[in-house]
Amino acid sequence: MQSHHDYDQAETTDRILFRENSRLTTGCGAFHQLDPSEITMRMEEFDPHAHAASERWALRNEIFSGFVEYVFADGPAPSAVRSRIEGFFNSFHPDLAEKIHGPHQWITPDNVANVLRKHQTKLQAVADTHRSRGSLSRWHSELETEIDFESVREMLVELVKLMASEGHTWRHVTAVAYCVAKALRPSLIAGMSLDDISRLSGDEGGRATPQNRTKRIFNDRVQAAGFKAIHVHYQKSAEAIEKYREAQMGNSNRRRSKRKPKTKKP
Repeated sequence: MQSHHDYDQAETTDRILFRENSRLTTGCGAFHQLDPSEITMRMEEFDPHAHAASERWALRNEIFSGFVEYVFADGPAPSAVRSRIEGFFNSFHPDLAEKIHGPHQWITPDNVANVLRKHQTKLQAVADTHRSRGSLSRWHSELETEIDFESVREMLVELVKLMASEGHTWRHVTAVAYCVAKALRPSLIAGMSLDDISRLSGDEGGRATPQNRTKRIFNDRVQAAGFKAIHVHYQKSAEAIEKYREAQMGNSNRRRSKRKPKTKKP
C-alpha cells in the first residue's frame, strides 16, 4: 500500500517533470508552435547550422522559463510580482526602471486575498516546486555561464521590451506578467481564470481586457513572426469560433418561441 509520504513525493516529482517539460515548450519560439512537417524536417535534416539554431532556440526558451519562474517565485500577489519585475529591471535595464511610474498598489489587500484564497492549495504546491528559481543573483550567475552570450543578451532585451510594451506604469507591467503566465506557464499561477488575473491587474474583472492584452503581446507577435499555430491553450481559433456560432444558430433549443396570445373565453 502506498504511504502518504510516497504519494506526496510522487506528486512533487510529477510537478517537477511537468515544469521541466514546460521550460522547453514555451516562449514565442516554442516547438509546439511549428507545423508538424517543419518539426520532422528539423529532426531529419541535421546540419551544423540547423543544430546551432536549435541550441539557440532551446537557450532562449530556458531563459524565458527562468524569467517567469523568477517573477512568480513569491506567488502571484501583485505586490510580489511588481517587486520582482522591478528587481529584474534594476539588474538588466536600470534606466528603464527609473521611467516606470504609477502607484505600487492598485487593488486592496482584501481583494487580493479573495482571489488567492480560491487557489491556496495549488499555489503552495507551485511555491514548493519553484522555490529554487527565486533568487535573481542565482539566475544571473547561471546566465553568466552560458557560452552564447549574444543570444542571452538578445533574449533579455526582448524580455525587457515585452514587459514594458503595454505602458510604463507598474500596473501595466505587472498585468503583462500575468498574461504571459496565463498564456505560457499557467501552472505558475495555479491555472487562474482570466477574471482572476483581470482583478489582480486592476482591470476590475471580466475576460475582455486580459484577452485583448494577450492578443497584443503574444498572438499578434507570433503571427507576425510567421508561425502556424498562434493560439494558446485557452483560446479558440477563428474557425472554431465560426463553428460554435453556426452551431448556436442551428440550435432550436436556444430560439425563442413566440407564444400565441391568450384568447378570452366567452
